[in-house]
Order: sequence, then structure tokens, then C-alpha cells
Amino acid sequence: MRAPPPILILRPEPGASASLAAARALGLDAQAFPLFTVAPSAWSAPPREAIDALLLGSANALRQAGDQLARYRGLPAY
Repeated sequence: MRAPPPILILRPEPGASASLAAARALGLDAQAFPLFTVAPSAWSAPPREAIDALLLGSANALRQAGDQLARYRGLPAY
């Protein structure tokens, strides 16, 4: 029987290290390559009354959004 191919983890830190540790704990041959760095970006938050909910594509959105994100506290988040 052939060994399974290695798993490549292509995500930024801190997720890359966490995924690598989890994969290796399962006995998988994994390597992590964080191909980009997540950094905060200046933005002007729209008024809360203009927003019904938040759609978050990554936990990094919460980590990097800054203080303006607090105005949406209590809204549904998906």
C-alpha cells in the first residue's frame, strides 16, 4: 500500500501552525506554507442601522477590524 501524499497547509499564521499541529497529531505528513500575512487595513465603518448582519470569511476579520467593529456588537454573525 502506498503512503498518502503529503498535505500542504496554505493559510496565514496563526492558523497555519495550528493546522500543522493538528494534522501531525493525526499522523499525517503535513507541511505549512503561510503564503501571505494578514494585517489591519484602514476602513470607515458604515452606520450600524445600515447593517443587518456580519458575514465573516475568517477569524482574521475579527482580529484585524479594529475598534470600529464594536459598533456591530449584538448583530447576527455568520
